[in-house]
Amino acid sequence: MANTNTAPSEAPTPGIKYQLSKLRANAEALFGVSASTFAGATAKLPDGEYTVKEIKATIKKWLNKEVK
Repeated sequence: MANTNTAPSEAPTPGIKYQLSKLRANAEALFGVSASTFAGATAKLPDGEYTVKEIKATIKKWLNKEVK
């Protein structure tokens, strides 16, 4: 039987977009960050679909942001 699970795995296919909620649910496995870090980094993003690469870049930018 074919696997119909649409959640991203630890090795997602490049270029495929996933719902932000699916990426959030797998934040630790995909990005190595806690749920709270993921929430902070993506707080200003609208709900929608994003690639793993896009979210990795968003998290990296947020983590390197200067603290005021």
